[in-house]
Amino acid sequence: RVLHTEQRDSVTCNNIIIILWTGEKLLWYRSIQPPHPMMKGRRSHESDKKLSNTVPSVAAAVLKGHQGPVQTVVFTADGKYSLTGGNDRTIRLFNPYRIDPAYYSSGSFQEQIKDVPHALPIQTYSGFHAYSVSSIALDESSSTLLSSSDKTMVVSDISTGQLIRKIRGHDGRINSVACSSDASMLLSGSYDATVKVWDGRTKSQDPIQTFQEARDSISKVLLLMESKEIISCSIDGCVRIYDVRKGQLRVDDSSGTAITGMCLSHDGNCVVVSCLNGNIYLLEKDSGQVLNTYDSKHHTSGTYALDCAITANDESIVSGSEDGKVVLYDLVDGSMSQILEGPTKPTCSVATHPKCASVLLSGSYDGSAVVWSNPSEIGKWER
Repeated sequence: RVLHTEQRDSVTCNNIIIILWTGEKLLWYRSIQPPHPMMKGRRSHESDKKLSNTVPSVAAAVLKGHQGPVQTVVFTADGKYSLTGGNDRTIRLFNPYRIDPAYYSSGSFQEQIKDVPHALPIQTYSGFHAYSVSSIALDESSSTLLSSSDKTMVVSDISTGQLIRKIRGHDGRINSVACSSDASMLLSGSYDATVKVWDGRTKSQDPIQTFQEARDSISKVLLLMESKEIISCSIDGCVRIYDVRKGQLRVDDSSGTAITGMCLSHDGNCVVVSCLNGNIYLLEKDSGQVLNTYDSKHHTSGTYALDCAITANDESIVSGSEDGKVVLYDLVDGSMSQILEGPTKPTCSVATHPKCASVLLSGSYDGSAVVWSNPSEIGKWER
């Protein structure tokens, strides 16, 4: 890792450029105003202003309906809708920007989660899952809904709510699913330590490919259609990248500790992994080089599988926490930039809005799914 700082004027300190460079290509840069010498450990006034406009800091709406823990949360590709999956074997579709007309409030957003307005529920998908819903994925047009329940992957139509097919082939619980932009390729990662690729255009119960390099449970799978790559992470501590066209393992990197969650930066250059020991690592995707480490001083871990996400502007890393908090870290300097509080039980699932950096979603074991935003954005929520 090379963090290079260039100070243009050592006396007036007009500007600082932070550059993230692997030795081969530029991955990240940011121009910032330096803090005043008397403000140690704090951001400058200008940085605070910038931070306040981009980092989520308040609960804007709650997605109500699940009976029991919320296991997984996602936004649609266009960011207009969100879905939640829970222990109650249901998936629920919401408009997170519309307040449910049935919800009565005085018109002000309260600080406690129980007093936050409820988002507008649109549809509930039930009857397809015999066990809790562990993972959800959507195609780019948000027409195909892919979900997992124990050893079964379920494909359904998101508009009609009709079941399209069920796929069985794993020997253990499916922890993660993914699909291509047109749903022609489906992906599943399982407790049986395998990653399977399925043809989304047929009814076949036989996978196209099976990758068996992992030595422990697969915790997350990602599918990158532009580069024709599959990325998986495992409890064995490794991130593996496969070439879809050749069906071969291309990169095998070890973090040295069990990996419970993973996400890709929006520029496609970096992978973020969340580990059971509490550390979060920023990795250069192609080389596996560790670019930054975010320790667990502000979030708790060790028992539950915590996921992670990156905001739309690639400036903040979001992590769940076993004490119910949602913690944001600055991607470049590694500092904690925000703590979101409200849920009372472990928050394991987090999702960031694909276009708006100031909006994110979290799902917790207390049954709450919360849309977080910024005070400047609250006015956009329709009543």
